[in-house]
Amino acid sequence: MSSSTKDHRNLMAVRNLVSILFFLLLFHSAKAMVLEGQVKLDPEWEPLLYLSVIEDIDDLHTASYQFLIAEIRLDSTGEFRVEINGLPKSDHIYRLHVCQKGDPVSTIIIGGKQENFIHFIGNAGAMVSVFQPPGESFFRDVTVRSVPANASFQQLLSWRRQLRGTARISSEQNELRLRRDFVNRFAKMADTSSNSLVRICAVQFLEEIADEPPLDLYRRLERELSPADTSPYASQFRERAAYLAFQFGENSKPFFSFQTGIMAGLLVFLLVSALVYVNHRQIPGGRNEAGESGFDLGELSAQEMRVWELLRERKSNKEIAAELNVEVTTVKSHVYRIFSKLGIRSRREAWIHGGNTKPANSTSG
Repeated sequence: MSSSTKDHRNLMAVRNLVSILFFLLLFHSAKAMVLEGQVKLDPEWEPLLYLSVIEDIDDLHTASYQFLIAEIRLDSTGEFRVEINGLPKSDHIYRLHVCQKGDPVSTIIIGGKQENFIHFIGNAGAMVSVFQPPGESFFRDVTVRSVPANASFQQLLSWRRQLRGTARISSEQNELRLRRDFVNRFAKMADTSSNSLVRICAVQFLEEIADEPPLDLYRRLERELSPADTSPYASQFRERAAYLAFQFGENSKPFFSFQTGIMAGLLVFLLVSALVYVNHRQIPGGRNEAGESGFDLGELSAQEMRVWELLRERKSNKEIAAELNVEVTTVKSHVYRIFSKLGIRSRREAWIHGGNTKPANSTSG
């Protein structure tokens, strides 16, 4: 064998070794979320933890198969430790929950001693530790190392639970005092936190209890959000801010002058005329003369589809909230996103054309 052949083989061997080391290094550098802890459950509960990723703050208490990303089995002592790969590098909201035997795995119990879930902020590479306080039936505490924002997020959730609980003094004045106190707490967190997801949560939780949307906080946070922040939370926040700017911006100023009153009356007349014209052009059977197929519901989420169906039944936001067991502010958020996705501006337009829709491709969770 010639020396040149030996040199070539040696060179190929070195290249192969370098390639193997490179791929091993690449694989090892891929970060995984590590979850560990101990949860001792009563016999009627499945010895499993379910991990979900919640990409919409309105869905914190929404049960859906669509959110589930992992199933974690507990050993005979209730201990567990798993690594989960393929998660986003940026901060996201996650939920851990357990289920009673025979219940659908997406079942969520809200409130009371059998509340069966916890939320936390995590990311790829986070170390998540779950704790079960002595005497408790479920896990109640979660610590996420390397994600400082989780501590602030847990504080927000704690305030939110306190607000939803029963006050020791249930007088109207005391409830008003408590609500003002928590409005100030949420506002301070929104102003001082260095984490954009925490700030967005604080503003949205504040809006749930405030008499009016916190427009100044929305404007300020929208300006301060990094353009590079393309997380679902930032995108939804920008949509909400744009909607509030439209609803409460220049269009909400009172018309004091005679000239502006005339212009407003003319615009109303033109709008009514346009609606009458559209109604007359409707053809029975769900199509207009242009042969248009109506709204495409494929972009709506499962929860938005539920709200849409109730909206078409001419139910108010309060009635929809009661039927879906959610907050009225949550319904308002769904309504404005539905209107944005379908390109409509009012409930009347939804009632007129609501029956002329393409079915959604996605299944409800």
